[in-house]
Amino acid sequence: MKKMFIAALTAMAMCSYSYAQDDEEEYEEDEAPAVEQSSAAEEEEEEEEAPVAKKEKTKKSSGSKLSFGLGMGLTSGNLAELDFKIKLNPSMEATAILGFKNHGATSTESGGVTIKGSDGSTSLKIGAGFDYYINMPLLPISAGAELAYFTNGETVVDASTTNENSGVYFDLMFGVHAPIAPNFTISGKAGLGIGYNMTEVNITNAMGVTVTAESSRMDVGIKAGLYATWYFM
Repeated sequence: MKKMFIAALTAMAMCSYSYAQDDEEEYEEDEAPAVEQSSAAEEEEEEEEAPVAKKEKTKKSSGSKLSFGLGMGLTSGNLAELDFKIKLNPSMEATAILGFKNHGATSTESGGVTIKGSDGSTSLKIGAGFDYYINMPLLPISAGAELAYFTNGETVVDASTTNENSGVYFDLMFGVHAPIAPNFTISGKAGLGIGYNMTEVNITNAMGVTVTAESSRMDVGIKAGLYATWYFM
């Protein structure tokens, strides 16, 4: 009886061991698809992230494209100007400046008699500028410089006197820019203006001899301007 009891216990132990082995093999087989499923999910996430990265790269590259603008400017002490702007990137902008104004001849009429005045003259300004933009919470601001040459042409004062005024100026300007529309911006600038002015006066005496007198001066002061720019590209 004792031997039969021991044999029964041994058989039960062998059965339980074999059952445990079968459970472990089934557990391992169940885990394998889960691992494969997780790796497949990771591959899908990588494939979804790839287009996002590609879009971000495209946005960065598109942000560095050149854009062009055309504007008008009116500054203190100078004639109105036409500005052609090239935005190199969101932070840097270069400007080509052209100012032009023709002054017609003047005449005065008194008592039915017309008295001829000074002849006409043409004022011209050519220059270039550069601005560095800084994005602020309210409005973008900028710091920049401008260098230009100007001439008022030759002006006839009377029958014996003519003069010509020209010069070079350099400005350090700080600005605030307000986008009125997606492609239209109003800018206000103020800063320090430095100008070197040259004047040449030609006087012809009664003997027909022309005497030339030249003078020059340096001007330093506050300069301000208002600009409107339309970015068309």
